[in-house]
Amino acid sequence: MEIFWILILLIFLYAAAALYSLFFRFTMSKNPFSKSKLETVQWEGFSYIKQNGLPYHSHFYRTNRYRVKLENWTFRTEKETEALSVSVPHCFNTAGSPLKDYEGPVYYSCTHKMEREDGCHLVIMGSFYRTEVYINDRLAGSNEGGYLPFRIPLDSVKACGETINILIKVDNRVTEDSVPSLVYPGHAMGFHPYGGLHKPVYMEYMPEAYAFKVHAHPRMENDTGHVRIDSLFHRHNGMNKAENGKESECTLQVYDPSGKICFQGTSPIVWKKEIGAADFYFQLADPLQWNHRHPALYRAVVTKDKDEVEIRFGFSSLKVEGTGFTHNGEKIILKGACRHEEEISRGLAQSHSSMEKDLSLARELGMNYLRLSHYPHDPWFLDRCDEEGIHIWEEIPLYQSGLAPVKYIADKSSLRRDKGIKRILRLPGMIRRTRQLTRSSVLSQAHDDLIRMIERDFNHPALGFWGIGNECWSLNPAGASALKKLKDVVSQRDPDRIAAYAAMTIPGLTIPFERAFKVMDFISINEYFGWYYGSINDLDGFLNKLHRKFQSKPVMISETGPDCAFGERSEKTIPEKGVSEEYQAHYLKEQYKIMKHKPFFAGLSIWVLKDFLCPEYGTDNFVPFFNLKGLFSADYHRKAAADTVKEIYREEKDYDFIKK
Repeated sequence: MEIFWILILLIFLYAAAALYSLFFRFTMSKNPFSKSKLETVQWEGFSYIKQNGLPYHSHFYRTNRYRVKLENWTFRTEKETEALSVSVPHCFNTAGSPLKDYEGPVYYSCTHKMEREDGCHLVIMGSFYRTEVYINDRLAGSNEGGYLPFRIPLDSVKACGETINILIKVDNRVTEDSVPSLVYPGHAMGFHPYGGLHKPVYMEYMPEAYAFKVHAHPRMENDTGHVRIDSLFHRHNGMNKAENGKESECTLQVYDPSGKICFQGTSPIVWKKEIGAADFYFQLADPLQWNHRHPALYRAVVTKDKDEVEIRFGFSSLKVEGTGFTHNGEKIILKGACRHEEEISRGLAQSHSSMEKDLSLARELGMNYLRLSHYPHDPWFLDRCDEEGIHIWEEIPLYQSGLAPVKYIADKSSLRRDKGIKRILRLPGMIRRTRQLTRSSVLSQAHDDLIRMIERDFNHPALGFWGIGNECWSLNPAGASALKKLKDVVSQRDPDRIAAYAAMTIPGLTIPFERAFKVMDFISINEYFGWYYGSINDLDGFLNKLHRKFQSKPVMISETGPDCAFGERSEKTIPEKGVSEEYQAHYLKEQYKIMKHKPFFAGLSIWVLKDFLCPEYGTDNFVPFFNLKGLFSADYHRKAAADTVKEIYREEKDYDFIKK
């Protein structure tokens, strides 16, 4: 019966393809980022962004600023009057919570005694999704987006010693205009909308002048390392007009991987109103390069008066060359898995010990790469990937935007599917929703998330890819144009890294109609041959056809894998398709046999490292509400496929790199 509906969808889409291509081509907004909430400033060759009246901060590995963690809060939902005591970081709708299915506003409250009358920021490292911050009952700032940090200036507080009341309203509802998006009314997302203050919250007391952005630009030329370090500063009291252009100084000390100083210097800071800029340039003879085997990290410490911040950087260059990837001039096959940031009892508020376990499992299985799905992850985890030599694909949560007809027809829960004539009548409306990706509201939020992610995580040598989306409706020119706009943002902000997009495989439609393949520098495809459609062996013909059409581009498998319930076993020599551990192991082994012999095969990220809470799966799933495609269960039980992956990822003598 399901095949019948898929055929109906294919016929309808083929008939409408030309008309919709023309329609979308001419209705795409000329200014797709018109609803951006960020202020972008260009000055003297430097650029920065502002949010809530403050310049946006890059990630610092270390700083000497005085911080006060705000951990003890009271919590209530909109419908409740009695508040509970909770510790932040906190997710209110975890798997075992009575609020698991709650969607709507919640309120966090606490008090704080001010230790200074000016220069204080309230820093929220992550909250999902819309956040409003009230100080003494007055709105002080807001944020939209679920995964990146933001800060609020406490300008209204005038007295040291004053006790302030902090109220934070967080609303975890996603809409058709949010990122991630609700693709149609009643749609259940492919990962759980964990709500709350899921990352630390703290007060940060700023010096009069402080660094907010330090970006390192290392590159190799023959055996010499060339490094430019750009530093931007902010004065929280501003400057008088007479002081514009007046110079002050900052210092830079750079330490090599052994801890020895390899460069130190002083640079003038040139000010324009409240913003100052300084840059350093130096060379290093035969520096150590960052790679999977030897993740060499350099430390740069920038000091301005009493303010000191530290970043880390490395000489790491991942490139698309021919039909493959090279890293620091060597051909590399990326072998890894996708990873959700989730701990079953804590949701997005994943502990460092749980993150460490994820990383150790990836290394044990021979992985040299992780795709951070489907949103920016905790910077602590990226720091650890820098230290362990794990290449990273990090992405914004532009997830399945415009994919309404596919998700409607192939809803993973049979209990949610419309039946009979109702299903046919709703289909045209679902096809109309394919324009979702071209909405300025969606693209503006995607744009803001992308810029903030790049600003925050620019210095990580582990980062090779900036992901601009996953499985969106990009089968028409307008969808491809929307992705091209986001790809251009990457090119402008960080031209030395690769923009990535994971396209969905729809048999019969993807190869003839997928427009993103022409836009992107390499092909990245989520495929499930042998699970959702076709047989495992059908992957061979699909990859060959794809390569014939795009012969000059590498092909990466960004997702693949079947569901598998831990402990479900099969005694058959060749296991039948199902949720047994044996079938998952068989699927991944046979698929990898097909991939690895293709000269254009560039990498694989298995879906997924461990099982996760997923509302897309209903009560009729083998384990209700969980995506079971993990190599490990949600509570870290090891499935048979983990050993299979360890075997195939380590089968070459040097499994890290394949030399030219």
